[in-house]
Amino acid sequence: MSIVKITSEYGRQPVTDFPVPKLPFYGAEVFGLHAIGKEAVEQHNAALVSLANEVRFGPGIGFILFGLLLTAVGSIMIAYAIWKSRFMPKWSGIPFGLGFLLYIPQFVGTQPIRVAHGLLVAVGCLWISIGMWKKSYRGRSVE
Repeated sequence: MSIVKITSEYGRQPVTDFPVPKLPFYGAEVFGLHAIGKEAVEQHNAALVSLANEVRFGPGIGFILFGLLLTAVGSIMIAYAIWKSRFMPKWSGIPFGLGFLLYIPQFVGTQPIRVAHGLLVAVGCLWISIGMWKKSYRGRSVE
């Protein structure tokens, strides 16, 4: 379980603090799919590969969807806090928030849609980090 901490006004005032239950599902999927694939190769049994859908879309899918929904809400709150702050460029939070909001729909997309989604998230994260980096060096004297 990961904890998302959202703050406003340059991180001084906590807005919310909530757990995001998604990481255990990713671990179960990664290790479960690896074990299924390894066993299918060792037994020369391609029918075992059909178990992958049981791992991906079994009871854990509700767990991951809930976690991704909370992540989307948190990223929208972060984008809103960036928009309201005078510390960061206003638009820098928009691709970040939109990228995390679209995490659930991208799962049903094709590979090009998933790549485009990954690029959107990367652009959002990079824009925020560059804005923070530029602000951290303003006002400092170079020695």
